Amino acid sequence: MEGSLCKFRLAMGLISGTSMDGIDVCIIKINISDSSRDDILDFSVVDYMTVPYPHGLKEDLLNIGINGRTRDVCLYHSLLGRLFSDAAKAMMEKLHIKSSDIYVIGSHGQTVLHLPNPVQLYGHSINGSLQLGDPSIIANHTGVTTVGDFRTADMALGGEGAPLVPYLDFILLKQHFMETKRVGVFLNVGGISNIFSGNPHEGMNDTDMECIGFDCGPGNVLIDSLMQIFYGREFDQDGTVASEGNINDSLLSWLMKDKFVLRSPPKSTGRELYNADYVHEIVKKCKDDSISNKDCISTVTAFTACAVHYNFKQYVQALLNDQAESDIDLFVSGGGYRNNALVKCLRDCFKPVKIVSTDELGIPCDAKEAACFAVLAYQAVAGCKNHLPCDCYRCFWLDYTWKGMQD
Repeated sequence: MEGSLCKFRLAMGLISGTSMDGIDVCIIKINISDSSRDDILDFSVVDYMTVPYPHGLKEDLLNIGINGRTRDVCLYHSLLGRLFSDAAKAMMEKLHIKSSDIYVIGSHGQTVLHLPNPVQLYGHSINGSLQLGDPSIIANHTGVTTVGDFRTADMALGGEGAPLVPYLDFILLKQHFMETKRVGVFLNVGGISNIFSGNPHEGMNDTDMECIGFDCGPGNVLIDSLMQIFYGREFDQDGTVASEGNINDSLLSWLMKDKFVLRSPPKSTGRELYNADYVHEIVKKCKDDSISNKDCISTVTAFTACAVHYNFKQYVQALLNDQAESDIDLFVSGGGYRNNALVKCLRDCFKPVKIVSTDELGIPCDAKEAACFAVLAYQAVAGCKNHLPCDCYRCFWLDYTWKGMQD
């Protein structure tokens, strides 16, 4: 797609996160001109949507992660490839565009098992992460070149496979500093929370900005699980239940002893830690201490925010060159930003840091992760860097590509 002075390409990102409730789809437009800088990707979000999973699929996927058989893994890998293909085609239909209009698709897939901590097998130190949703099916059913296996690519180079969103955060951090001279901290609150920041400065390039990114602890995963147990609801809509309860200091102190939260980075986690056993321990604690359901939800919501703040103070703030907190912007994305009680807790913890959503940067908070995989895929196929120039405790080059057949 070309104009007189500028041409652009469309890229699509697909992901289903820890919540396992559907497929997020995002289309981005990358502008390309003679004045484009290699280290600044000029892109914008065109549109995004979520395609819900069929009823019952979430339970099947959770079961695969716990005790799935090889047969189930094989079949559901293909099934999710089909569902991700259908979601991609639904977005094309919505925008009245053809597969030939899409330069590349980046598909994260659906994580069903994430094992970042190495174990010894036959003389080798091995970790792994399993995402279902066969990229070759997506490529051939859509007719669009597809990039996938992002997390295993990271692990192949010594990383933990998560978080991957910091590459997009790095781009946004540079752009925000160039425009405002303010430092950005980026927090994504999906099922798990992860944080990213760095020390941008005048005259910086891609080799001299130190940065850091890692998982902090639970995002929505514990709140959602407890809402299901207590109220039969999938999540705390707008944080209403948490807002009606009170924070129990004793329970909060108990939760803040979480070994993952207190651990230094690099670190990543998932449902393997914040699982049914973890949730049942919280329920038992609340029952033993006569803590009401609403107070439990309120306290776990506060715990989510406090875990983020602890990691910010311990491991992120030191990189920010003694930046005054009033000059720091915390950009929040993910479903957690829709939880008003959680955002209030974050504001209470981080005051006087300014807290806003990534919508302020032109990236809708619900579309950010899908947009990230569109960016990663575009950079890979375009032959550009899609790794962090800083170590961020690991560095990755992602280019596992499947070619689709164009009509």
